[in-house]
Order: sequence, then C-alpha cells, then structure tokens
Amino acid sequence: MAGRILRHGPTIGIVTPAETCGDPTADCRVSAQARSVPVAVAAIYGDDQLTYAALDEAAGRFAAALRARGIGLGERVGLSVDPEFDRCIALLGTLRAGA
Repeated sequence: MAGRILRHGPTIGIVTPAETCGDPTADCRVSAQARSVPVAVAAIYGDDQLTYAALDEAAGRFAAALRARGIGLGERVGLSVDPEFDRCIALLGTLRAGA
C-alpha cells in the first residue's frame, strides 16, 4: 500500500502504513503526524497555530500529569477548558492516559 500525501499549508508530508502504528485512535494518528510532519499545522484558533509536534508533546505532558495523579485505564476525567488549543491537548492527553 502506498503512502498518502498530506498537505498542511506549506508543509507536505507522506504518511506510510508503517508510520500509522496500525492503530486508528486519534492519539496514534497525531503521534504519527508529529513524527512525519512535525511542523505541519494541527490546529488553528484565530491567528494562532499549533503544530503536530507541539500538540503531541503537550498531550504527552498532560497524560503524564493525569497518570501521576492515579488516572489510568477506565477512569473518568471531567474537563473544563477554554475552546482554544487547551481543549485539543486535554482531550488527546486524556486518551493517551487511557482514561
């Protein structure tokens, strides 16, 4: 199976099946994008942009903070965040923590 060409503004990346880690979850897909095209834009809010690398790294920190507080597989997490990048980071980090 050939890779797909992804266009993100001025950045073009090719994601091959090996880079998708075989898991269709949002967490896996963002991580694959961060490895493949780290400077590509993952989210836009107003005039601000968040790259895949920045989203992946921030979600990892959020997940680590949840795990440090005992949050893990099957736990429920309530989120109250502004509709900016924090929402994307919190949702992805929560998934990454297994909650």
